[in-house]
Amino acid sequence: MKYSVIVCPKCKSHVQIIEDGIKSTVCQRCGSRLALKKLKIWHTTTDLADAVSVRTALLMKLDERS
Repeated sequence: MKYSVIVCPKCKSHVQIIEDGIKSTVCQRCGSRLALKKLKIWHTTTDLADAVSVRTALLMKLDERS
């Protein structure tokens, strides 16, 4: 299974991990419907632990900007 790390382009404050093969998802923070084909994929991996690590690093970068 492949995992991708995305940042919500609407609220720009939520990073989430999505599984490969989906066409859309919902931002868990702002509730926006996000079409996968329009999203920037920050990282893709088959290792869930790697995806979690990248997500955590992106969240820390976003927190530094605030």
